[in-house]
Amino acid sequence: MECQSAQVISASSDTTVKVWNAHKGFCMSTLRTHKDYVKALAYAKDKELVASAGLDRQIFLWDVNTLTALTASNNTVTTSSLSGNKDSIYSLAMNQLGTVIVSGSTEKVLRVWDPRTCAKLMKLKGHTDNVKALLLNRDGTQCLSGSSDGTIRLWSLGQQRCIATYRVHDEGVWALQVSDAFTHVYSGGRDRKIYCTDLRNPDIRVLICEEKAPVLKACKVEDLGKVDFEDEIKKRFKMVYVPNWFSVDLKTGMLTITLDESDCFAAWVSAKDAGFSSPDGSDPKLNGEQENRVQKGNGYFQVPPHTPVIFGEAGGRTLFRLLCRDSGGETESMLLNETVPQWVIDITVDVRKVMEHVYEKIINLDNESQTTSSSNNEKPGEQEKEEDIAVLAEEKIELLCQDQVLDPNMDLRTVKHFIWKSGGDLTLHYRQKST
Repeated sequence: MECQSAQVISASSDTTVKVWNAHKGFCMSTLRTHKDYVKALAYAKDKELVASAGLDRQIFLWDVNTLTALTASNNTVTTSSLSGNKDSIYSLAMNQLGTVIVSGSTEKVLRVWDPRTCAKLMKLKGHTDNVKALLLNRDGTQCLSGSSDGTIRLWSLGQQRCIATYRVHDEGVWALQVSDAFTHVYSGGRDRKIYCTDLRNPDIRVLICEEKAPVLKACKVEDLGKVDFEDEIKKRFKMVYVPNWFSVDLKTGMLTITLDESDCFAAWVSAKDAGFSSPDGSDPKLNGEQENRVQKGNGYFQVPPHTPVIFGEAGGRTLFRLLCRDSGGETESMLLNETVPQWVIDITVDVRKVMEHVYEKIINLDNESQTTSSSNNEKPGEQEKEEDIAVLAEEKIELLCQDQVLDPNMDLRTVKHFIWKSGGDLTLHYRQKST
């Protein structure tokens, strides 16, 4: 759950609630108030208030601004609690204004509180099984609930009763999401189907898709307006093969990552891409053993300075060990250079790069030689060379593998794994597009 202050709050079966810095990717504080699995969180955007609940039957309220101000030396936080649930809580909802909280549990009822006073407001009966999903409208006057009994119910909190029951799914409803106007509900659950239902007219419902496994959660990512669903799937689908180039082991009591020699150390990059120039104008392959190559951090995560780093052979013999804080030292750098190659990253070549090579080395040279033979005074090709080779290549040629046209964004590992599907060298064919 992401808050306005760019913090992320998570709940876990380890009984904790954690506050994370979303930008830097580290845990700011850990709350250990719950005594059992924490199964649900709810957030009031206007009040910067978070509620947590779980199998210990307790609901705790947290001020987001207080949580984000916690430090290692100042980690004391006070919380309000809502008690009265008789069974484990599996769902929780709070309206945006922070005036109403609703909980759902294996008790098969909805319990409603006022978080400002922690007072109980009502108990709503109707479901015949565990209440797994809850939603509230902005002002807290209406509530939607999804249950393992297979129904979705719309409740009026003012009238304290169920005003509509929707029987859309064949099995339990575990996930709900509603439109901004609270007129349409998106639901999913055990039957793996995701429906959109008009709350004003329950006969109007659309099967959006069917997943391969039960739907546990649903959230709105983007509003695309009226589009063709199948076209949108094709547009966003990307076939990617992720090679297993390392293995992870925790047997030593610390994280141990073993790189696969054949993939990590045998890959190559062209001299041009690496920023090296060749006197004869050629573009040879490099395996990374070049000196003075600058390595940059990945920008996604960092490890504590005291983290030990151990380089060893696959058979288990340790070659070199050091702490992260010492890796920039002169002695350590020299030992590192002796122990491992500087280039320990997996560089992948994509289809677009091959297209550029074909265009630049074959198509463009053929065009230049033909034009030169017809007119010695002109200098053809110079304008094209000044333009972006990648754009020209994509406009004028296409690559094929097994008679299938390749997406320029696809890397060659993916092509070999999903399309070539054979041993030996990968064979690609090219053809010029008709103009």
